[in-house]
Amino acid sequence: MYSTGQTSPNRREVSAWANDLFEHGFLILDTETSGIQGGFHEIVQIGVISSAGDVLMDTLVKPEHPELLLEWSRGGKRAVDIHGIMPEMLADAPRFPDVYGQLCDVVKGQDLVIYNADFDRKMIAGDCQRHQLASISVRKYHCAMRQYAQWYGVVNRYSGGYRWQSLENACNQLHILTAAQAHSAVGDCQRTLEVMKRLAGI
Repeated sequence: MYSTGQTSPNRREVSAWANDLFEHGFLILDTETSGIQGGFHEIVQIGVISSAGDVLMDTLVKPEHPELLLEWSRGGKRAVDIHGIMPEMLADAPRFPDVYGQLCDVVKGQDLVIYNADFDRKMIAGDCQRHQLASISVRKYHCAMRQYAQWYGVVNRYSGGYRWQSLENACNQLHILTAAQAHSAVGDCQRTLEVMKRLAGI
């Protein structure tokens, strides 16, 4: 069992949320993308695992515009500098419409946990709209980043809410050591699962 030594109301609430999900079972999803603008940038990798750690989906995705992977952002980084997925690695990968059916089948009716759910939902919605596909249907989306922010408890003095922590920061703060590859879709799913276990006290 993982013990934080603290039993604040915020942590008890988040722990109850995580424990309830583990009791009933859930999936974790992560995507890697060609950038951060939904509807413009595209998904280039999708990973889904179960709360037991089983890999249910792990695929590269060929975007319509792979050249965007090499464009510099305002922050001085390219997408390839973050996840290492080069355009040539996607030449023979399936397109989003080709993996859409599998994704729908895997997540349908499931509680879906995502670290920074707003981002991945935006990117999935953008690709669905681009290819004129119906929205992905799940039982409920859960944002592990928002829950961890409440658990960690650092207040954002500008918004008054809790300051969001990156997945990398969360793993460092929780002393999570894992062989999972950072900034790969399945690797980040596995790291999110470890965060969820800490929140649940497992």
